Amino acid sequence: MEQITNLPVAQRAKTALGVTPEYEKKLVALAGKHKGITAITNDAGLKDCHSARMELKTARLKVEKAGKAAREDAQAFAKAVISEEKRLVGIVGPEEDRLQALQSGYERQQEAERQARERAEAERVAAIQKRIADLDRVPVMVVGWPAAKLAEALAKIRAENPEEWAQEFLPLATTTHRDALAELEKMHEAAAKAEAEAVHQAEERAKLAAEAKRLEAEAAKIAAEQKAAREKAEAEDLERRHKIEADEAAALRRIEEAERAARLQREEEDRKARLAREADEARIKAEREKIDAERRALEEAARAEQFRKDEEARAARRDEQIKREAEENARAMAEREARRKEQERMDAREALESFCERFGHLPEFGYVVVAIRSYLEKKAA
Repeated sequence: MEQITNLPVAQRAKTALGVTPEYEKKLVALAGKHKGITAITNDAGLKDCHSARMELKTARLKVEKAGKAAREDAQAFAKAVISEEKRLVGIVGPEEDRLQALQSGYERQQEAERQARERAEAERVAAIQKRIADLDRVPVMVVGWPAAKLAEALAKIRAENPEEWAQEFLPLATTTHRDALAELEKMHEAAAKAEAEAVHQAEERAKLAAEAKRLEAEAAKIAAEQKAAREKAEAEDLERRHKIEADEAAALRRIEEAERAARLQREEEDRKARLAREADEARIKAEREKIDAERRALEEAARAEQFRKDEEARAARRDEQIKREAEENARAMAEREARRKEQERMDAREALESFCERFGHLPEFGYVVVAIRSYLEKKAA
């Protein structure tokens, strides 16, 4: 025989009210028993109608009484189920909450550790990128330095080894290091040449100054000789004085020609040095612009590759999180469904036992109670 709890609701209601096919047929027969009473015409008819109505009323009150009893029992059973449910949940609920707290704490700790690892990785990458950027800015920062300081900077760059710190940015770091080293070597060579040229020009100016001084001494000597000649020639005739004056004028013209030639030579050397410096500066500027453009292109490519890798890593983490949550939800739902089914089986067994205890003494439920107790004994065995 089927368990009562497995019957449809309507069938369970019939069972609670004691409705059987025979009982229902009796009610149908009773409802049609007095169809012949259609009007009351005398006292005998009134008596028959009253008697028929009382018979129907008795049947109705019996059904209502059984329904009330069933409802009261159902309400009492529901209250008992709720109370027992709370008690049983109170046994396992705190332990479930404690385990949930442990799980949540561990998950928060794992998330904090993951975020700390991501921050450390970001700081490591930023430090390497900053070091590469600093290395790239060196040629710009040392513009205008003397050859000696450029040699110090060049030695420092040569001592730099990107393989020791660049890690995954080694290609970019190596390229930047090589370009910075090449640029510094060019700048050092140009500065050394410019300083050597400046020394050479200073030496030339010193020579010209010495020559001018010598000429001045020679002019002073000539002037002294002229003065002596003039003193000596005071007694001589006017023609001798004219000759001496002519010699003085010629000497002065030679001095002026020498000074003018030295000045023109200095101006020509200064102009050549200026043109050389301007040409070197233009060349250095063009090479630096080319290097800057190549460096920017490499940086853009590196940033794009890093962004792609970061996006892939984030997508993988999101997929893993979604998968893990789905698995946990599925396990939780399966556990809840198993607990629900087990609770339903316990409730059904208690309901059957309660039904037997409550209605087992009633003859009309005898066959039902026997079947239920037989079923429970088989299950217990």
